Amino acid sequence: QIDAGAGGQDGLIIHGSRIVPAATPGVDTVFVAGAVVTFQGIEGALDVTDPARVVVRGTLADDYFVLESVDTSSIRVRGENYDFLFATDNSTADGLVFANPATTLTLDLFAGSDTVKLGVLDAGFTAAVIVKGGDGDDMVDAGDGTNAWQITGEDTGSLNTQVTFQDVEELVGGTGVDTFTVSVGGRLNGRVSGMEGDA
Repeated sequence: QIDAGAGGQDGLIIHGSRIVPAATPGVDTVFVAGAVVTFQGIEGALDVTDPARVVVRGTLADDYFVLESVDTSSIRVRGENYDFLFATDNSTADGLVFANPATTLTLDLFAGSDTVKLGVLDAGFTAAVIVKGGDGDDMVDAGDGTNAWQITGEDTGSLNTQVTFQDVEELVGGTGVDTFTVSVGGRLNGRVSGMEGDA
């Protein structure tokens, strides 16, 4: 049994996979590679205390999250690779599915060099998406499509009308038209990477 104690931002790695509780810290048991591991005190990834303002938390390591709609009323956050697993119901899964928040969905990435990739978002998902990069070199990947980027401050700005970001050093577009507009005082401590048809 592992007890991480109160406070801090704790982490659990088993056989190369980061195990993160899906919800509020508590006692949980997971089965990984034939091992039974019981743990407590590790901070949860999903905060739905206010269902209208949902928060998804990253870890101190390098995280890669994909945000995508499941249907008109629910959204999924998943790890891009199986090195990031959410612990829930005594098992692990590579993604979390929850109801669309009405107001905001915040991705708080903490430390590490993290990536948020935006998948297909249904028209029923209308919440503002807030990406907080934190420490490390972080990236927002908009995927393919027509994207309008605004860089309004240091590592700060917006994507289209729905996404804002802060402490994000790198912006990546796709095969659609990406327009990057830099305001007075706007700059990135990383790079802008588009593909064909960018402006």
